[in-house]
Amino acid sequence: MRPGQPHSQDAAGDDAWALAVTKFGEGALLNSRPVVRREFDRVVITTSAAGSMVLGAAMIAIPAGVAAMIWLIGRRVPGGAALLIFSLPVAGLICLVGLHILLCRNRITGRAGEPELRLRYGTVLFPKQLVLARQGLSAELWVGEGSDWPADKGMVYLTLRKEGSPASRLRLASAPRREELSAAYDALTELLGGRARDGTVVEIELPRGRRIRTSRTPLGTGAANFRTMKLTRPRPDQAVLKPTLGSRLFFAAFFLFGLGALAFVPWVTNQAFEDGLAAWLAVAVTGIIGPAFTILSLLGLSGRFGQRPVRFDLRQGLLWSAGGGGRSVRIDDVAAVQVCGQHVMGAGDAASFTAFELNLILSDPPGERLGLFSHGAEPALRSDARLLAEFLDKPIVDHT
Repeated sequence: MRPGQPHSQDAAGDDAWALAVTKFGEGALLNSRPVVRREFDRVVITTSAAGSMVLGAAMIAIPAGVAAMIWLIGRRVPGGAALLIFSLPVAGLICLVGLHILLCRNRITGRAGEPELRLRYGTVLFPKQLVLARQGLSAELWVGEGSDWPADKGMVYLTLRKEGSPASRLRLASAPRREELSAAYDALTELLGGRARDGTVVEIELPRGRRIRTSRTPLGTGAANFRTMKLTRPRPDQAVLKPTLGSRLFFAAFFLFGLGALAFVPWVTNQAFEDGLAAWLAVAVTGIIGPAFTILSLLGLSGRFGQRPVRFDLRQGLLWSAGGGGRSVRIDDVAAVQVCGQHVMGAGDAASFTAFELNLILSDPPGERLGLFSHGAEPALRSDARLLAEFLDKPIVDHT
C-alpha cells in the first residue's frame, strides 16, 4: 500500500458521506478547537498538538507510575499481588488511550483544485480514512437554538453541508465563540471554491436604506440564573440599568462570610495549639478563605462581574458605564437592542440553565456590540429590553 493511499476499510463517494454522518452524527470530528496548518501543498484542519501531547503524556505517565508504585510496595502488604494483577490491565488500557491521544488526531485534509476532501480518524492500530467528493459540499457556520439538545443553545458549529442529501450536515467542530472556528471555516471555504454560508452573521436595516452586518452569537459575558440587573427611569429623559437587590445581597453574603473567616483566625489559632494541630496550616487556610471571599464580594459589588450600572441620558445624547473602565457611547450610534440566548452549564451539582443576554448593536463602528448584562430571568430581561428600546426609540432584534 502506497503512502497516502486509503486504508482497506476506507470508503469513498456517497458511501463515505453516509458513513461519516453515521459515525459523527451525535458528536464532532474534532473534539476541541480546530487549528489550520499547511503540509507542503495540502491544507490540514485538525486539533492542537500541544493539548493532545499534554493529555496523552499524562494518561501514559500517571497510570504507569501508579502501577510501578503498586509493584514496589504491593509485595510488602497483604493482597498486594492481587491488587497488582488487577491494576496492570487497567493501567495498560489507560496508557493505550493516552498513546492514541498522543499520536492520533482526527483531521480533514485537502488540496486546492483536488476533487475530494479526506477525513482521517480511528485508533493507533486501526486508522481509517474517508474520501468525500467536493461536489455539492459547502462549509457552514451556524448557531445552535437548543431545540434538539438544550446544551447547544448559543453554541457555534462548523459543519459540512451536502445538498440533496437527507442527512445534510456533517459536524466538524463546535465552540462558544465564532472566532475559535473562523480559521477552519476560512480554510474550508478556500478548499471548496468559495461555497460557504455564515449563519452567525445577520444584516440589520437602518433608516435611510443603510445596512450593517453584526453577529447573532452571545458575547458570553457571564450570567447568573437569577435577575441581576433592572432598568429604572429616575427622570423622563434618563434611564439607568442598575444591579438588583438580590444581586447586591448575593455579593454581600460573600463579604460577610469573608469577614467572618478573618474574625475566626485568632480562635482557630488558639484551638490549633490546644489540640496539637499545625497552627500555621489552620491559620493559612482561614487566612486565605477570608481575603478571597472578601475580594470576590468587593469585585462583584463594584460591577466587575457584569453588574456595572449603565446610564442613558437623552438630553446629553450619551450612555456610559459607571465605575472604572466605563465607556461613553453616543445614543445616535446605537442601531438596535439585541437579545441573545445561550445555555450555561452548571458547576458541580448546580443545575444548567438558559441565560439571556442584552446587547446594544452600534452603527459606528458598524456592527460592533456593547454588552449590557446577562441572566436567566427571561421575562424580566425581555421586559427591560422592550422598555429600553422604547426609551431609545430603537428596534429590538431577537436572536434567541
